[in-house]
Amino acid sequence: MSNNDQAVRDRLNALIPTLSGFTAKTQLINAYDVEDNKDHLLKDGWGVKLESSSVVTPYFTRSWTQSRNFTVVITAQVVHLENSRGPIDTVENTFLGNIYTLQKAFLDDNQLNIGTNIGKVDFVGDTGFNFILKDKTKFATIEATFSFDIFESF
Repeated sequence: MSNNDQAVRDRLNALIPTLSGFTAKTQLINAYDVEDNKDHLLKDGWGVKLESSSVVTPYFTRSWTQSRNFTVVITAQVVHLENSRGPIDTVENTFLGNIYTLQKAFLDDNQLNIGTNIGKVDFVGDTGFNFILKDKTKFATIEATFSFDIFESF
C-alpha cells in the first residue's frame, strides 16, 4: 500500500466519526468480515475497507494515477416488531442519510482535506440493505463504495 493510499484510509478513519449521524457510532474492528465483530460494535457501527484499484493513467514518466476504491460499512441492530415495518424503515432511512452524509463529506475538498495527491472522488454505489443474524440478534448492514483517484510516483 502506498503512502497516498494510507493517507486516504487514515483521513477517512479520522473524518467519519466527526460526521453527523456517525458521532455515536463505534468503529468496527474488522470491516472485512462484519460478522467477526462483537455485538456491541454491530449495534451501531462503521468501518472502512481498502478495496481494489486500477491504473487510470499509465506510468510512462515514473508517475501514474490509480483509481482506488474504499468501502464504508455501516451496521445497526434491528429490533423487529411483529406486524410492523417501522423498525426496518427507520434503519433503512438512517442508512440512506448516512450515505448522503458520506457523499457530501467525501466530495467536498475542504472537508476531505487529504492533499494534492488526490484527484477526483466518485460515489460508486452501495450494496443495498442486508441482514445478518448473529446469536439470535438481527443486524442490518449496508456498504457504500467510493473511488479516489490517487496520484503516485516513484
